[in-house]
Amino acid sequence: ETAKKGVMKTVDLTPEVLRAALGYAKIRCAVSPLAVMGLTSQAALLCAQDTKTPVLAVMVASVVNIVGDYVFVAKMRWGVRGAALATSMASLMANGMLVGKVWRMMG
Repeated sequence: ETAKKGVMKTVDLTPEVLRAALGYAKIRCAVSPLAVMGLTSQAALLCAQDTKTPVLAVMVASVVNIVGDYVFVAKMRWGVRGAALATSMASLMANGMLVGKVWRMMG
């Protein structure tokens, strides 16, 4: 039984915690391809000496995440899945901004 848990063998992993973690991971994984594109776009923008766009993207993501956490977690009581949704929305916004800027630069 302990071997099945691997690196998690020292954590008190209840079925409820596992369900919440899996729910969070599923939602976050859904947007991971755009996150990779966003990181690549951020590197391209920094190489092009555009530091403003990445900073703006982080600022927008922060606001979206804070508002999303308030709405989905505090008001709608969606718990961990609400936090995942808020973080995913923030990631979509920021990475969409970065990819869009590179797309426009390439013309």
